[in-house]
Amino acid sequence: SGGALYLGGSATMLMNEITATSNTAKNHGGFVYSLEATLTMYNSTLSENTAGFGGVAYLYTSATSSFYNTVFKQNASTDSTGNGGALFIYTSGTETIIHSCTFDKNTSKNYGGAMNISGVSDVKVYNTTATGNSAKYGGFTYETKAGTVVLFSGVTVSGNTATNGPIIYGN
Repeated sequence: SGGALYLGGSATMLMNEITATSNTAKNHGGFVYSLEATLTMYNSTLSENTAGFGGVAYLYTSATSSFYNTVFKQNASTDSTGNGGALFIYTSGTETIIHSCTFDKNTSKNYGGAMNISGVSDVKVYNTTATGNSAKYGGFTYETKAGTVVLFSGVTVSGNTATNGPIIYGN
């Protein structure tokens, strides 16, 4: 897990102006797997990363994450039951912030073309654009689990596709 980075325990990682292309993990997080860590990313481009779950990142347990002015492009969740073409967020009692980001042409074979949000998460998405993302459920976002709070503000979506819920599929 974590094609390029594995962050665990009380690790804190701040990244600025990162270009991550073509990283692969068989299971979780093509670029990064974050387990109970803090990840903050600014002004970055993450493209063509792949994993079974979370093409770019798999954020797990009490991981706290923030993404600002970051482009997620053509990433994929490749497992037949995989989720989250760009981000797989499975956290409990923590916050994920996505601000001024772009999700473009990310794919998942199952849930959440751009994002899969599970667990009891608090996810805030501001001033973000989602275009051309695709999945079986939730072309842009798949959200599941009672207690999950997702806020979308100033989000522009177009051309996202799914068999069920081309923009958001909640279960």
